[in-house]
Amino acid sequence: MMKFFQAAALTLSFLGLVGFSGCTNTQRVTSVMLGAQTNATFSLEQPSSFGGEFFATQRLEVSYLDKKTAKKIRQEVVVQVEIDDESMRLVALGQMGISLFQLSWDGSLLKVQKPPGVLLPFAPEYLIANMQLALWKEFPNNPSLMIEETKDKRVLKFAGKPALVITYPKGKGKMQEIRINDLTRNFKIFITRLD
Repeated sequence: MMKFFQAAALTLSFLGLVGFSGCTNTQRVTSVMLGAQTNATFSLEQPSSFGGEFFATQRLEVSYLDKKTAKKIRQEVVVQVEIDDESMRLVALGQMGISLFQLSWDGSLLKVQKPPGVLLPFAPEYLIANMQLALWKEFPNNPSLMIEETKDKRVLKFAGKPALVITYPKGKGKMQEIRINDLTRNFKIFITRLD
């Protein structure tokens, strides 16, 4: 019964995005600087390279150190993730289903929609890059990435040192739970699938 109410609230919130009024920012992005202390970059993958379709409702918990206040911040949102051959879309919903932001990546343009006053803890392209590093099986745009992989962990290394650690506590196959620890930028993303 609880899942029904969650699904209903998410559906109503998602439909509310049709009337979403806010600031839209479109930027041409091809790569993201991954390591804060390195020059290592990650070329964002084309949505078609995912190899199929993916739809999930996930709880996304982000914790990071606020540079201005030096306090540890923790935020939680519900995110609908959709991937097909044409695009990768993330729609973030806060408490009571209020739309926080929407990201859309088509392989060359990153569109960011958010209401005025909503601040993101890091650039949207980092969220797209981290989600791709966690969800994609292969990285055709990044043949030189140094990745060590086991059945429940993926470690991205720069200069021989771990920079991004992605763990799958319940295994990679079902993608039920994903933990991303960015060691260079000092933030963590915990993803729990709700559907």
